[in-house]
Amino acid sequence: MAKLYSTDISVNCFGPWLLLQEAKIPFILDGIDLMKGEQEKLKPINPLQCVPTFTDDTGLTSWESNAIMRHICRRYKLSQWIPSDPEGHARQDVALDWRQTVFYRHVSGLAYPILFGKQGEAVESKAELKKLIRDDFELIIDTFLGRGQRPFIGGEQPGLADLTIAPAFKLLSVVPALEFPRAILDYLARFERAVPSFLPTCDKALHAFLIEKGGAANYSKQGAGSTPLTDKLGDAWEATKQKASELKEKAADTMESLKPGNKDEGTYKDEIREEAAAMQGSRPCCGATSSCTCKMQGCTKVGCECPGAPARNVNVLGNNKGTMAI
Repeated sequence: MAKLYSTDISVNCFGPWLLLQEAKIPFILDGIDLMKGEQEKLKPINPLQCVPTFTDDTGLTSWESNAIMRHICRRYKLSQWIPSDPEGHARQDVALDWRQTVFYRHVSGLAYPILFGKQGEAVESKAELKKLIRDDFELIIDTFLGRGQRPFIGGEQPGLADLTIAPAFKLLSVVPALEFPRAILDYLARFERAVPSFLPTCDKALHAFLIEKGGAANYSKQGAGSTPLTDKLGDAWEATKQKASELKEKAADTMESLKPGNKDEGTYKDEIREEAAAMQGSRPCCGATSSCTCKMQGCTKVGCECPGAPARNVNVLGNNKGTMAI
């Protein structure tokens, strides 16, 4: 069976990944974590140890995303992804090479420093890169899409160039305050409808990195407009940051309260008792009035503070191990 060696956050891997899914070619997706040096396992089949790397069902291996996509089309006879007319074919070839030599450098220079929290490492300044990206948008709109004359770079239907250029817009979604022209958003919407695996693939890849690996502290939903992917990623990321902040704050407060001299055991138990009673829908008796019946011996009122109330085990940590008698 064919195998694609890929990395979640590498936009260069999306093109071959989408092509294999859309063509319904059976393949194994082998994730490579570059941060852990897992690319070394590629050395026996790829001397450059880069992703994507693809091995087809005959054992033939290739790398470089555009070369992989062209090989897949030849090996599995996928002519629908390559324009049949000479003009369209030439336009797609130009777009594929331009994407790798120009557009990718601008996209990665803006997006990857944000994703990896190294915003000072871009070759050009952010302002210069944003200007270059805007120029790239205009080139795509004017030259490759013909100012609305073509729905896709490949013509009437998506081609290989679309498979590798459209995902770059999703990566750019992490760039704050980067405005996308209406024509680019319309193009992206058409691509989403024409390539059903696009959103699930990008969702899986970017979600894994942003949420599980904790990247993109400055993630913004504005980048590529409001799409199912950007909304879901943005909401999930914000919820994760909020929850993490709450847990960190609560843990810090708890540790501070347990420092010697800050609170005696009785005070700490009183606070836990009050919180436990509040969670059970009642409040401890304060004994402020003479008519308070909670002063009675043997009182069983939930959360009561009177001497006669029995000790109760309250789960203060949310598991079966964190109980204390109050």
